[in-house]
Amino acid sequence: MTDAALAPELPHAPSVIRMLLGKLGIAYEEVLDHHGLNPARKVQAVLLDDAVGTLMVLFAQNQLLDLNRLTELTGRRLTAVPTERLEKMLGKHSLSLLPGLPSLTTSPCLYEESLLREPSLLVNSGEPGVLLEISSEAFKSMLSKASAANFGEALTSIRPNLDRPDDDREEITQ
Repeated sequence: MTDAALAPELPHAPSVIRMLLGKLGIAYEEVLDHHGLNPARKVQAVLLDDAVGTLMVLFAQNQLLDLNRLTELTGRRLTAVPTERLEKMLGKHSLSLLPGLPSLTTSPCLYEESLLREPSLLVNSGEPGVLLEISSEAFKSMLSKASAANFGEALTSIRPNLDRPDDDREEITQ
């Protein structure tokens, strides 16, 4: 056998994500995640929930979200979707991580407008270690139904090298 035959296969974005982006006409480049990437370009996606329903929130990975301040700004008492529910939802499509793609869920989306100041963004693909580099313009087109917000008061900047670790309304669509 040759060395090439023994080399491990590089991970790729899950097919459901590639199909979704293809359907939306969004160009992307797969990028392997590493510490040298600018965390201001990395989109952090979280699903929050309250009595009204589920909400996807997108912000830069070099920031932390203050849920108490977000409650003051939105008038909603949001908490993280329980891990078991999130894993079940993602598991239906063989995703390990929540991609920061608002068109992936039927949930409303709130995003930090400062994300769009970057020339391109790095979005979790759903596969650990694989990011999708998407131009800000293309990413903006996916946000047509999302609400822009300057919820900077609910975000706290962190050091750039710091790593962070069955409701139909939240169902992932294909």
